Amino acid sequence: MEDFCANTRIKDGVLREILEKSASEFTLDAGDTLIDETEEDRIDKVYKFDDFAPFINLDCIGCGDTEDVSTQTPFEKIKQKMTNVTEDGKVSKLILRFGNGNVVPPKSVVYFHYNSYLEMEEIPFDSSYLRNEKPLRMQLGHGDLYLGFEKSLLTMREGEKSQFLVHSDYAFGKLGAPPRITPNATILLEIELIKIVDCSGIDKSEEISGENDSFSEIYSKAEGYQILGNDFFGQGNISAAIDKYKKAEKVLLTSKPNDAEETQYTELLLKLYINLCVCYNHPKIKAHEKVCHAAKAAFYSCTEGAGKSAKLFFNLGKAFIELNEFDKANKNLKKALSLEPQNKNTNDLLARLQIKGHYAMKV
Repeated sequence: MEDFCANTRIKDGVLREILEKSASEFTLDAGDTLIDETEEDRIDKVYKFDDFAPFINLDCIGCGDTEDVSTQTPFEKIKQKMTNVTEDGKVSKLILRFGNGNVVPPKSVVYFHYNSYLEMEEIPFDSSYLRNEKPLRMQLGHGDLYLGFEKSLLTMREGEKSQFLVHSDYAFGKLGAPPRITPNATILLEIELIKIVDCSGIDKSEEISGENDSFSEIYSKAEGYQILGNDFFGQGNISAAIDKYKKAEKVLLTSKPNDAEETQYTELLLKLYINLCVCYNHPKIKAHEKVCHAAKAAFYSCTEGAGKSAKLFFNLGKAFIELNEFDKANKNLKKALSLEPQNKNTNDLLARLQIKGHYAMKV
């Protein structure tokens, strides 16, 4: 089998030609993909037929059941096995593999893979599996996905794999998206939901909480930003993580916790300041003076918890080394080591300070 180039969709040539000939030539539509695509993704890539083979869906061309002699179209047959997701029946669902936990909350970040098919075309016109080794990452509620896609995701649980039939009214409408998507096209979506990051406490339309919001409402919103920041940090997007942590801090500081809520308040605030310290120390950022400012805010607002945080003292010591303030670095690293004597990172950093010729490793 010869190699051939593709972005997402085979335009000419069908499965029978592939099976009947030892080698086939294909003309491929290299138009824009549907979602989350960069310029680099649009460059034609070389695939073998084996790359496409796992995603061939014979049900789309009515070949899934060789004994079925009905006059129904392939998608009509598929829909019979499905349950309606919307009241009007224009999005329907078939679970292929059950997931775990709760369904996706609104505004959550989701990680997923998908294939998109048109009727009478057994090869997907769009496939995240072919474009990306890693799952796609998307925050819902921002309008980044067409309506039927988002409605489908909102019915799923982590680890689930399902098929959805999406009417054109919930997809690309009367005009479609030529040349790849024909007018009034129903879409068959196959989605695999890998991970859910629940940041549903965030209200995108109102970034800062209102004066009448309860502490629990404000806390939920701040925690949502913190969770989203953690997700960005895990993706290596440190600047975005900082932005979310700062928003969380700003929201949380508008609250007025009572005595029973004070512990919950200070614990989250301390987490935010420590996370900011970690981000500011990151090699991509190197804002070491801001580490000092964040740590100062932690000691002021969360005095008891900050004084017991080895991670806070470690990051402060790390920042002082980069600022060439070795006395302060030594003091903070030794404090971190007294709180966590076996911490390898702290011991290594103290050794680094020793190599610089300033201090011996004595606690």
